[in-house]
Amino acid sequence: MAVLGPPHPGQARAAQLIREHLAERDTPPPQAARIQERYSLRCAPHVIGVLMDALPFCKQVLETEINGASDNPLIDPDSGDVLHGGNFYGGHVALVADTLKTAVANVADLLDRQLILMNAPETNHGLPENLVAVQGRERFAHHGFKAMEITASSLTAEALKLCMPASVFSRSTEGHNQDKVSMGTLAVLDLLQIVELTETVAAVHAMAAAQAMELRGLAHTSAPLRAVHATIREHAAFMVEDRPLDAEIVRVAERLRAGL
Repeated sequence: MAVLGPPHPGQARAAQLIREHLAERDTPPPQAARIQERYSLRCAPHVIGVLMDALPFCKQVLETEINGASDNPLIDPDSGDVLHGGNFYGGHVALVADTLKTAVANVADLLDRQLILMNAPETNHGLPENLVAVQGRERFAHHGFKAMEITASSLTAEALKLCMPASVFSRSTEGHNQDKVSMGTLAVLDLLQIVELTETVAAVHAMAAAQAMELRGLAHTSAPLRAVHATIREHAAFMVEDRPLDAEIVRVAERLRAGL
């Protein structure tokens, strides 16, 4: 009997990437305290998969739009006919932008939730609270990644706020001649801002994960994750005592944007 895989290729690819990066562990993972992990871990491939599945569709729609004629009127050089139409309407571009807005922002929300799990002693399987590396009584004078968690939460909230579909806010202008417009420009501007916010959240998440890996011990991680850790460490150092991290967040975000 044939075994059917997940029907969504993006979800399957996301799961495959996670599996590959968690493979080849030198030591067994910590014993889980729960029968089932929280959704931000258990459903990570499903959240990321939505974005990965949306991208090919959006690419096809944009390529069709780019290769279309949007002049008005169109002139038929053979017949001389002047054809008045509305192919300038940017509804498909607005659809792509509004679709990607929610898919990208949901990834930011996922990373924000995972960061909370890494910081909290109740969910991080023995790591210090807020990933503080300082030992002894002095540890109470340091916040570790608490401020980073607040930063990620704030940026995520801003991204989620921008997810309202711009295409439904059509306005009538030019004496009701342009009485139904796509609002595609606003949708694209929202999308650009959401992508930039999510990249910053991803940088914060990556820095926290690198901190957690070192606190746990790199022997507990797979070879692929150690390679990712090394790349992050080229742009952000391990945090012992509290220090400003804004410049390091920018550097890590730029590296993520370029591709790990």
